[in-house]
Amino acid sequence: MEELIDAHDQAWLDNDPEAVGALFTDEGAFVDLAGGETVGRENIIRYAEGHVELITESRPTGPVESQGNGTFHYPTHLVVAEIRSGTYTGVVAVDVKDGLLARYDLSEVGRQ
Repeated sequence: MEELIDAHDQAWLDNDPEAVGALFTDEGAFVDLAGGETVGRENIIRYAEGHVELITESRPTGPVESQGNGTFHYPTHLVVAEIRSGTYTGVVAVDVKDGLLARYDLSEVGRQ
């Protein structure tokens, strides 16, 4: 589980949209800071192409929690660079199912 989260964080830090997308299920969902949802691996890759350079730091912050039915929730801390108004920072919800990211939610990130 931790290897998957590490690979996810590294893909963003390496500015590698293909590597980001490869970690999601075909029906995976990415929810951005504004609450917009991007669904599907190929759509997530296209989203990441315009946003990977914004991520400046990412690290696990808490224990993996089982959600049942083979799904796990992993809290991660991100710092996202934002050109006009500083940074966003906070806890991100990363849900994992079947060894891939099922849902990645930035919408809970607090603005700093």
